[in-house]
Amino acid sequence: MTYRIYVDDPKLNFSSAHFLAQHPTCGAIHGHNYSVKISVSSASGLNDSHMVIDFYDIKKLMTEIIKPMDHKLILPAKSSRLKIDEEGPNLRIKVIGSGKAYSIPREDTCLLPIPETTAECIAKFIHESLRKKLSNFQIRVIINENIGSHAVYSD
Repeated sequence: MTYRIYVDDPKLNFSSAHFLAQHPTCGAIHGHNYSVKISVSSASGLNDSHMVIDFYDIKKLMTEIIKPMDHKLILPAKSSRLKIDEEGPNLRIKVIGSGKAYSIPREDTCLLPIPETTAECIAKFIHESLRKKLSNFQIRVIINENIGSHAVYSD
């Protein structure tokens, strides 16, 4: 038997802009109101407080992970399709092979260590960030970028 908690809290929503380099429609800068849902389970049973993990603790960890993305342009730091350079207080972003280039204040961006800003890659990033704090649990991350459209990354 495995115990599992599931967190679907509207406080774990964030709004961000992004674009998918070289994509025919998503190549334009656009935004989503993302929502994140998490399940955490433990095969080793409950803790001393008779919980898998305290809901408060998981929500706090999640808030720390998603807050830097809220109201920012999310950029994939490991993209092979973008060249991102610092230019004073701005980032200069060139889309390789397209002629598109952007200059945006660094403070308005969130660079993530991912190859693309798809929901799948963002879900994996959130999962790996949680994994660093919750090594003895099984984790499942669901991220919705629109109602009815979500990506899942899990152990």
